[in-house]
Amino acid sequence: MIMSISKMLTKLLTEKEIRKNIKKRVEEIAQDTDSWYDFIDVLTYEYDFSIKDGDLRDIGIHDLDDAIDFWKDHSEGEVWKVYPDSIDDVNVSLGSTRVNIEYDNSIPGEARTRGETIYLSDRFLDFVDLDDPVSDEVLEILYHEIGHLLHENSRSIKKWISKNPEGCLGKYNISKGYWDGISHNITESWAQAFAMYYVRSNDLRNNFPKAYDFVETIADQVSARNLIDDVVREYLNFLDGMF
Repeated sequence: MIMSISKMLTKLLTEKEIRKNIKKRVEEIAQDTDSWYDFIDVLTYEYDFSIKDGDLRDIGIHDLDDAIDFWKDHSEGEVWKVYPDSIDDVNVSLGSTRVNIEYDNSIPGEARTRGETIYLSDRFLDFVDLDDPVSDEVLEILYHEIGHLLHENSRSIKKWISKNPEGCLGKYNISKGYWDGISHNITESWAQAFAMYYVRSNDLRNNFPKAYDFVETIADQVSARNLIDDVVREYLNFLDGMF
């Protein structure tokens, strides 16, 4: 039986009204949630939303990126995490640490730290000039890894990095679900701040003064210069073995 024009119009109007109501409800969810991942959780619960084949395609949400964009467009305001601790209260220690440097070309990037070992790849070696093996460019990479080494080998340092006193390394946007700091997350921000403190101290002091104070406080308490000297010595021995 062929559907009458009036029934077709009624069906189209009904579907349009359904889409309108769904969109209104999803907008309300966006306004009521503090982060995009909370938004996704509610969509999943209320609409059995699937990133692959969800039921919200009619309102323009086809995948995760669409959902995040929808939330950003309709959420209200921005909420930033508060970091109440003071840099003046930082108290850390570092036990005996024996640093090793090894070659591993399977790692992503120039270098990676696991435990007490710093692994270097060909991408790192591309930066090395044997006539000047301790250039600022090379040292910044090594010092960055020393920052990771401190984070991995001291519970107290790890704790204070997590506390992020005074928001010295950056801040987390609860509303939008992202980190805004020296680097793309808190541990990378710490490692980069540590490297900058020794290689580009003026840049760190001028652009991130609280991070400068935080690194200085920890470096003084654990005598980081001694660790740096050990790493540089191991690095030079590593180069002798490679070349």
